[in-house]
Amino acid sequence: MKRCTALLCLACLLLGTRPVVAETPIEVTTLLQKADALLANLNPTTLAPFTEGDSQAKFHWMQYTRSKDWHAAPLLLPATEGQNAQEFAVFHRFNSCESAGDHLHRLVRSEGKVLIGEEIPETETFGYRITHHKMGLTPNMTTKSVQFTDRFTLEKSAEPTSPLVFTRLLADYKITAFTDLNGKNIPYWRTASLLIFPAPKAEKSELKLVYSGSVNHDGSDYILENEMTLNSYWYPVISRLPSTLRLTATAPKGYTALTHGEIVENKTNPDGTTTLTFENKIPICYFTFDMGKYH
Repeated sequence: MKRCTALLCLACLLLGTRPVVAETPIEVTTLLQKADALLANLNPTTLAPFTEGDSQAKFHWMQYTRSKDWHAAPLLLPATEGQNAQEFAVFHRFNSCESAGDHLHRLVRSEGKVLIGEEIPETETFGYRITHHKMGLTPNMTTKSVQFTDRFTLEKSAEPTSPLVFTRLLADYKITAFTDLNGKNIPYWRTASLLIFPAPKAEKSELKLVYSGSVNHDGSDYILENEMTLNSYWYPVISRLPSTLRLTATAPKGYTALTHGEIVENKTNPDGTTTLTFENKIPICYFTFDMGKYH
């Protein structure tokens, strides 16, 4: 176990802030390719040959979706201190705010075969919770992109049942840095919206995540020339539990920025942009951000 942990730290130092990627076994790739081809049917029965036990029970979530653009992807986690290596299937698509999320299923090996096992529900926290976000947000309306810095507070809310923290962050966003407040790189694994990293030893920690990207999901999350709106997994979340927020955003000249909370700072910059800081001291489950040429 100590050797696995040492190798993990060494990989982090060598790679810097990049996701840890393991080679996917051919049998896992084959399984998920077959499953992927059947997902549009939204029929759990067709997945029975690739499922451990009752496919209707394992894929009960299919009855709650009409979307046919689901896909399957592997998530491989190495052995860590206190936990063996793990293999997962992630069934994913873009999911808007307050709708279904990506589905994480264990992969099980039995009699030389790999099968899709139980789902780990998004409500599973493994004993961790994000309680506060201190965010910086800078949009670029020309490139229709946005840059984030989130210094979030992670707490152990119960006796942890995993040495890894499972969070969600919209797949559209690319992580450019993930560190502790001392600047030490944090290794992480990412598939679709799943963002997983080793739990800090402290009961309460502040971590810094820098990421950016462009979103274009009609009717939900998008950045257009005259307006942007962010609703869905645009900051890391665990089990969609409530948290507080302090957000500083810089709006181009002529644009108005809106989000939850009170405006505690409002500054007009020499270039005509406006920097506003919002503070929401009441924990809520869903934060949204809007900016546009509103009148």
